[in-house]
Amino acid sequence: MQIIVVDEGPDSASPLPAPHPARPSWGDCAGVCLTTCLLLTAEPSYPKPSISLRPSGRVALGGAVTVRCRGRYQNMKFLLYKDGNPNALQDMEPAGDLAEFPIRNVSWRDAGSYSCYYHHKWYPFIWSRPSDPVELVVAGELPGSVSPLPAPHPAGPSGQGHVQGRKQAQGPSNQWVQSTEFLRGAEPFGVQGLPSQHRPQC
Repeated sequence: MQIIVVDEGPDSASPLPAPHPARPSWGDCAGVCLTTCLLLTAEPSYPKPSISLRPSGRVALGGAVTVRCRGRYQNMKFLLYKDGNPNALQDMEPAGDLAEFPIRNVSWRDAGSYSCYYHHKWYPFIWSRPSDPVELVVAGELPGSVSPLPAPHPAGPSGQGHVQGRKQAQGPSNQWVQSTEFLRGAEPFGVQGLPSQHRPQC
């Protein structure tokens, strides 16, 4: 390996930019283990893959969508990532250069930004650059879902009080507690049944 030293003395001009390091060849790997030699001679990374959704556009709740990731080479392992999750959601090793990641029964949690990577199946220490992100948008309601209508409030008798019973769960007896509600304009109990001449005058 060659090291270039640039003299930066007081009489030197502006330093020249450092030259791009040349990749070592197989002849430079004498006495070096195979893994280290592969790291030295291989490309630093693969080109980024392309990514798309099929079908494109919005996906309904409960529907299905496929994330398609295409690389530049074969014999690669593809991994699918979602923004905010450091772990791969899915991975696969397709026969060609296209990996398809199905997402079934789509829920609100599946909405977000996705990207994919790939690396060689036999040399997993060299990865591709990340793909451009693709946004999965989830919209609509579950297929066949119907919003229930509110039950109508029961109307009481007109012009007189009515009694409603509600169940109060206190202990095993499950006693019924009676609560009396009087409509506006109704007279108190014990006065309504008296003739008008016997009613107390206010």
